Amino acid sequence: MYTPRHYSIEDQAVIRELMTQFNFATLVSVINGEPVATQIPTLLSPSEPLTIYAHIARANPQSRTLSSSSSMFLFNGPHAYISPRHYQDGERIGTWNYASVHAYGTITLVDDPDAVLAHLLQTVRFNDPELPTDFPESLNEEMIRHIMPGLVAFEMKVDRLEAKLKNSQNRSVADREGVKQFYLSTNDPNLEWLANLLKLD
Repeated sequence: MYTPRHYSIEDQAVIRELMTQFNFATLVSVINGEPVATQIPTLLSPSEPLTIYAHIARANPQSRTLSSSSSMFLFNGPHAYISPRHYQDGERIGTWNYASVHAYGTITLVDDPDAVLAHLLQTVRFNDPELPTDFPESLNEEMIRHIMPGLVAFEMKVDRLEAKLKNSQNRSVADREGVKQFYLSTNDPNLEWLANLLKLD
Protein backbone atom coordinates (compact mmCIF):
# COMPACT_ATOMS: atom_id res chain seq x y z
CA MET A 1 0.00 0.00 0.00
CA TYR A 2 1.41 3.38 -0.97
CA THR A 3 1.80 5.21 2.34
CA PRO A 4 3.70 8.49 2.61
CA ARG A 5 5.36 8.68 6.01
CA HIS A 6 3.04 11.36 7.38
CA TYR A 7 0.03 9.12 6.63
CA SER A 8 1.44 5.98 8.26
CA ILE A 9 -0.21 4.71 11.47
CA GLU A 10 2.43 3.60 13.96
CA ASP A 11 0.21 3.32 17.05
CA GLN A 12 -0.62 -0.37 17.41
CA ALA A 13 -3.63 0.40 19.59
CA VAL A 14 -5.13 2.53 16.81
CA ILE A 15 -4.45 -0.22 14.26
CA ARG A 16 -6.15 -2.81 16.44
CA GLU A 17 -9.10 -0.51 17.04
CA LEU A 18 -9.54 0.05 13.31
CA MET A 19 -9.39 -3.69 12.58
CA THR A 20 -11.86 -4.40 15.40
CA GLN A 21 -14.37 -1.66 14.66
CA PHE A 22 -14.36 -2.24 10.90
CA ASN A 23 -14.06 -6.01 10.97
CA PHE A 24 -15.90 -6.87 7.74
CA ALA A 25 -12.68 -7.33 5.82
CA THR A 26 -11.66 -8.44 2.35
CA LEU A 27 -9.61 -11.63 2.13
CA VAL A 28 -7.28 -11.61 -0.88
CA SER A 29 -5.40 -14.65 -2.16
CA VAL A 30 -4.27 -16.13 -5.47
CA ILE A 31 -5.80 -18.94 -7.56
CA ASN A 32 -3.84 -20.06 -10.64
CA GLY A 33 -1.99 -16.78 -10.74
CA GLU A 34 -5.14 -14.67 -10.51
CA PRO A 35 -6.08 -12.58 -7.44
CA VAL A 36 -9.40 -13.46 -5.82
CA ALA A 37 -11.22 -11.73 -2.99
CA THR A 38 -14.06 -12.38 -0.57
CA GLN A 39 -15.62 -10.09 2.03
CA ILE A 40 -16.00 -11.83 5.39
CA PRO A 41 -16.37 -10.98 9.09
CA THR A 42 -13.24 -11.31 11.21
CA LEU A 43 -12.19 -11.53 14.84
CA LEU A 44 -8.83 -10.59 16.36
CA SER A 45 -6.84 -12.35 19.04
CA PRO A 46 -6.94 -10.34 22.27
CA SER A 47 -3.17 -10.47 22.67
CA GLU A 48 0.03 -10.93 20.69
CA PRO A 49 0.87 -12.47 18.34
CA LEU A 50 -1.83 -10.71 16.36
CA THR A 51 -4.03 -13.38 14.77
CA ILE A 52 -7.12 -13.02 12.60
CA TYR A 53 -9.91 -15.59 12.90
CA ALA A 54 -12.51 -16.00 10.15
CA HIS A 55 -14.55 -18.46 8.10
CA ILE A 56 -15.58 -18.76 4.48
CA ALA A 57 -18.12 -20.81 2.54
CA ARG A 58 -16.68 -24.20 1.59
CA ALA A 59 -18.31 -23.84 -1.85
CA ASN A 60 -16.26 -20.71 -2.48
CA PRO A 61 -13.29 -21.70 -4.72
CA GLN A 62 -11.08 -19.43 -2.62
CA SER A 63 -11.52 -21.79 0.33
CA ARG A 64 -9.47 -24.47 -1.45
CA THR A 65 -6.33 -22.35 -1.71
CA LEU A 66 -6.17 -20.76 1.73
CA SER A 67 -3.34 -22.83 3.19
CA SER A 68 -1.27 -23.04 0.01
CA SER A 69 -0.04 -19.44 -0.26
CA SER A 70 0.30 -16.22 1.66
CA SER A 71 -2.83 -14.12 1.97
CA MET A 72 -3.85 -10.58 2.77
CA PHE A 73 -6.75 -9.08 4.69
CA LEU A 74 -7.82 -5.59 3.70
CA PHE A 75 -9.62 -3.64 6.44
CA ASN A 76 -11.38 -0.55 5.12
CA GLY A 77 -12.06 2.00 7.79
CA PRO A 78 -14.18 5.13 7.55
CA HIS A 79 -13.76 7.38 4.53
CA ALA A 80 -15.23 10.55 3.14
CA TYR A 81 -14.92 12.96 0.25
CA ILE A 82 -13.53 16.24 1.56
CA SER A 83 -14.94 19.17 -0.35
CA PRO A 84 -12.77 22.28 -0.81
CA ARG A 85 -15.62 24.19 0.81
CA HIS A 86 -14.37 22.83 4.16
CA TYR A 87 -11.01 24.57 3.71
CA GLN A 88 -10.19 28.12 4.69
CA ASP A 89 -6.56 28.54 3.69
CA GLY A 90 -4.47 28.32 0.53
CA GLU A 91 -5.31 26.09 -2.42
CA ARG A 92 -8.75 24.58 -2.33
CA ILE A 93 -8.84 21.19 -4.03
CA GLY A 94 -11.13 18.37 -2.97
CA THR A 95 -9.69 15.07 -1.77
CA TRP A 96 -10.63 11.83 -0.02
CA ASN A 97 -9.77 11.00 3.58
CA TYR A 98 -9.72 7.39 4.77
CA ALA A 99 -8.21 4.76 7.05
CA SER A 100 -7.03 1.35 5.89
CA VAL A 101 -5.03 -1.63 7.14
CA HIS A 102 -3.43 -4.37 5.07
CA ALA A 103 -2.56 -7.49 7.09
CA TYR A 104 -0.35 -10.21 5.55
CA GLY A 105 0.27 -13.75 6.72
CA THR A 106 -0.09 -17.48 6.15
CA ILE A 107 -3.40 -19.18 6.89
CA THR A 108 -3.90 -22.29 9.02
CA LEU A 109 -7.16 -24.21 8.67
CA VAL A 110 -9.16 -25.03 11.81
CA ASP A 111 -10.50 -28.60 11.57
CA ASP A 112 -11.54 -29.40 15.15
CA PRO A 113 -15.37 -29.21 15.25
CA ASP A 114 -15.43 -27.81 18.79
CA ALA A 115 -12.99 -25.07 17.82
CA VAL A 116 -15.09 -24.22 14.75
CA LEU A 117 -18.23 -24.06 16.89
CA ALA A 118 -16.51 -21.81 19.41
CA HIS A 119 -15.38 -19.50 16.60
CA LEU A 120 -18.87 -19.21 15.15
CA LEU A 121 -20.44 -18.53 18.54
CA GLN A 122 -17.81 -15.90 19.31
CA THR A 123 -18.41 -14.24 15.94
CA VAL A 124 -22.14 -13.99 16.62
CA ARG A 125 -21.67 -12.68 20.16
CA PHE A 126 -19.14 -10.07 19.05
CA ASN A 127 -21.32 -8.69 16.27
CA ASP A 128 -24.68 -9.11 18.02
CA PRO A 129 -24.01 -9.04 21.79
CA GLU A 130 -27.69 -8.84 22.78
CA LEU A 131 -28.68 -11.87 20.71
CA PRO A 132 -28.06 -14.50 23.44
CA THR A 133 -30.63 -12.69 25.57
CA ASP A 134 -33.11 -11.67 22.89
CA PHE A 135 -33.06 -14.81 20.72
CA PRO A 136 -31.17 -17.59 22.54
CA GLU A 137 -32.69 -20.18 20.21
CA SER A 138 -30.56 -18.78 17.36
CA LEU A 139 -27.45 -19.98 19.22
CA ASN A 140 -28.64 -23.58 19.41
CA GLU A 141 -25.43 -25.59 19.13
CA GLU A 142 -27.06 -28.51 17.31
CA MET A 143 -28.36 -26.15 14.64
CA ILE A 144 -24.97 -24.48 14.25
CA ARG A 145 -23.17 -27.81 14.00
CA HIS A 146 -25.58 -28.74 11.22
CA ILE A 147 -24.31 -25.88 9.02
CA MET A 148 -20.62 -26.26 9.93
CA PRO A 149 -19.78 -28.72 7.10
CA GLY A 150 -20.56 -25.92 4.65
CA LEU A 151 -17.93 -23.64 6.18
CA VAL A 152 -14.14 -23.52 6.37
CA ALA A 153 -12.80 -21.90 9.53
CA PHE A 154 -9.23 -20.63 9.65
CA GLU A 155 -6.77 -18.37 11.37
CA MET A 156 -4.02 -16.16 10.03
CA LYS A 157 -1.07 -15.13 12.16
CA VAL A 158 -0.18 -11.64 10.99
CA ASP A 159 3.42 -11.42 9.75
CA ARG A 160 3.27 -7.85 8.46
CA LEU A 161 0.97 -4.84 8.79
CA GLU A 162 0.61 -1.74 6.66
CA ALA A 163 -1.67 0.91 8.13
CA LYS A 164 -2.63 4.25 6.65
CA LEU A 165 -4.63 7.20 7.92
CA LYS A 166 -5.08 10.01 5.39
CA ASN A 167 -6.77 12.60 7.54
CA SER A 168 -5.85 16.09 6.26
CA GLN A 169 -2.42 15.99 7.93
CA ASN A 170 -1.06 18.14 5.08
CA ARG A 171 -3.53 20.97 5.69
CA SER A 172 -3.37 23.98 8.01
CA VAL A 173 -4.88 23.93 11.49
CA ALA A 174 -7.78 26.04 10.22
CA ASP A 175 -8.45 23.60 7.39
CA ARG A 176 -8.24 20.60 9.70
CA GLU A 177 -10.71 22.28 12.03
CA GLY A 178 -13.07 22.75 9.08
CA VAL A 179 -12.75 19.07 8.16
CA LYS A 180 -13.35 17.99 11.75
CA GLN A 181 -16.51 20.08 11.95
CA PHE A 182 -17.69 18.48 8.71
CA TYR A 183 -17.16 14.99 10.17
CA LEU A 184 -19.13 15.86 13.28
CA SER A 185 -21.94 17.55 11.34
CA THR A 186 -22.75 14.31 9.51
CA ASN A 187 -23.80 12.47 12.70
CA ASP A 188 -22.04 9.46 11.22
CA PRO A 189 -20.31 7.46 13.99
CA ASN A 190 -17.73 6.22 11.50
CA LEU A 191 -16.72 9.76 10.58
CA GLU A 192 -16.72 10.62 14.28
CA TRP A 193 -13.98 8.00 14.57
CA LEU A 194 -11.96 9.99 12.01
CA ALA A 195 -12.76 13.23 13.84
CA ASN A 196 -11.32 11.81 17.07
CA LEU A 197 -8.06 11.02 15.27
CA LEU A 198 -7.76 14.35 13.49
CA LYS A 199 -5.01 16.30 15.20
CA LEU A 200 -5.28 20.07 15.40
CA ASP A 201 -1.79 20.78 16.80
